[in-house]
Amino acid sequence: MKCLLNILCVTISLSVACHPYPVHEEQLATGTDKTVSYIEVAPWESMVGGAGDITYVYVRLLDQSKNPVPDHTVKASIEEPFVATINEAAVTDADGLAVFTVTGVGIKDKTNITFTIDGISYTLDLWNSWYHAFSGGGY
Repeated sequence: MKCLLNILCVTISLSVACHPYPVHEEQLATGTDKTVSYIEVAPWESMVGGAGDITYVYVRLLDQSKNPVPDHTVKASIEEPFVATINEAAVTDADGLAVFTVTGVGIKDKTNITFTIDGISYTLDLWNSWYHAFSGGGY
C-alpha cells in the first residue's frame, strides 16, 4: 500500500512539473488577480479642525493574497457634508494606495466617511476637533 502511495505521488509530481503553461511568479507578486478582497484605511479615525483645515486619509486595496491592487477607483461618501468635504473618488497607484483629501467646513460635529470598492466598504469616524474634545470623544 505504501509503495502504491509513493507511485501515485511521483505521478502527480511529474504531471504538475510538466504542465505546458508555467505560472509566472511576477504576476503573482504584483497581484494580477485584480479582485479586491481587503480594504485598509489609515488612520482608522480622524479629526479635522476649523474651516479650511486639511487632513489626508489613505486607502489601500489588497487581493486575496494580500498583494496590492492597482488602477481601481475607490469611492468616498460623507454622511454630514457640513462637517467636512472629501474628494468623491481616487484611483489606486501601483502600491494599491489611494489618497483622499478631507477639508474641514467648520461645523462642530461628528460624521462618517464610507469608502467603497467592489461591494467592500469601510466606514471611518471623522470628528471636528472641538466636538471631539468637549463631547468626551464618544457618541
